[in-house]
Amino acid sequence: MAKYIQILAVSLFLSCENSTGIVPPVLPHNPVDQGWKAVENLEYSFNQRDSELLDETLDPDFLFLLPEEEWDDYNGDGIVDTILNRELFISSAVNLFQEYGSVELEFSGSSENPWAGDTTGTTMMYVRDYFMEVSQGTQEGWTTTGQTILHCRPDSSETWRVTWIEYSQDE
Repeated sequence: MAKYIQILAVSLFLSCENSTGIVPPVLPHNPVDQGWKAVENLEYSFNQRDSELLDETLDPDFLFLLPEEEWDDYNGDGIVDTILNRELFISSAVNLFQEYGSVELEFSGSSENPWAGDTTGTTMMYVRDYFMEVSQGTQEGWTTTGQTILHCRPDSSETWRVTWIEYSQDE
């Protein structure tokens, strides 16, 4: 009975407007017809530990540029990686999802500007502060904060995807 009441309460809360009269956004966004929606879907994919949404959110040519202190041989080929390609990024995220019971990623900020390096003017840059905390029940986890620049552009079907992330870290 208590579980039924909890489900009912959550359902009512989600279906009602908040005190400001604004209905909270439904995530994940679909369609992803703007770059900021791809950024929010990336955040949501980590918070929900949803590798399928992560896969859908990233461009096929996605790159994650690592800061020097994070350079390592991530794929075991004996070469230090300074960039994670899409496959390595998703693999690392899936490992994170499997190893930890809780993953919290929070982006803040609203900067949105065209990227000067794209002569077509379609790639947008989203500068975001981030907070990430991972934990496993009572075991010690870790947190990290910093600033990142997410680059997004639409694909041939006009679905916006994250194309690359420039990562910096403050601890």
